[in-house]
Amino acid sequence: MRTLLEFFFLWLLYELSVHISYLLPFSIPPALIGMGILLLLFMTGILHPNSLQRSSQLINRHTFLFFIPIIVGIMQYWKVLLHGGWYLMVTIVFSTVFVLIFTGMISVIFRKSREIK
Repeated sequence: MRTLLEFFFLWLLYELSVHISYLLPFSIPPALIGMGILLLLFMTGILHPNSLQRSSQLINRHTFLFFIPIIVGIMQYWKVLLHGGWYLMVTIVFSTVFVLIFTGMISVIFRKSREIK
């Protein structure tokens, strides 16, 4: 019963984030808004992370099911990937390196700003 209540809370949080995303003048995915609200609830102490432990464990246990449609989609376009897949690989490698460097630079900037204070 507790797991069902946790899922109900997560569903309500998602519905709230969908309504908030409709009200905003710019486009933000509702999932990001929901994660932000959940982070605020955790940071303020209104909600403790352990209170969603059962539902999050259940979701994590079955996460692989979300990747099955992706794998089927890749199998359908296998010939396309064989001919032009190296473009995709170059893009993936370049974007990953860019994100790692950019994240590292931002973390160094934040760390230096904390040392100054």
